[in-house]
Amino acid sequence: LGIRPREVGGLFGILTWPLLHGGWEHLFSNTTAILVLGPLATWSRPRDFVLVIVSSWVIAGAAVWSLAGGGSTHIGASGLAFGLLGYL
Repeated sequence: LGIRPREVGGLFGILTWPLLHGGWEHLFSNTTAILVLGPLATWSRPRDFVLVIVSSWVIAGAAVWSLAGGGSTHIGASGLAFGLLGYL
């Protein structure tokens, strides 16, 4: 269910990649970053949080699908965390 670069079947992974993680450590790392950066992003404009999450989800997923090396599967919410960081 992760993103499989440049495979038509891997496009579905753009919808699911941030929800999947490779283990508890991976999940904890992404969750910690989002729990710290998320409230900071909502501080001045709460509506922007949803826009940043949705745009990061789609743009990062599309970038991974089109640019990452083939023969691999990409998962995790790091793209969301970096999207929030970039916004801030």
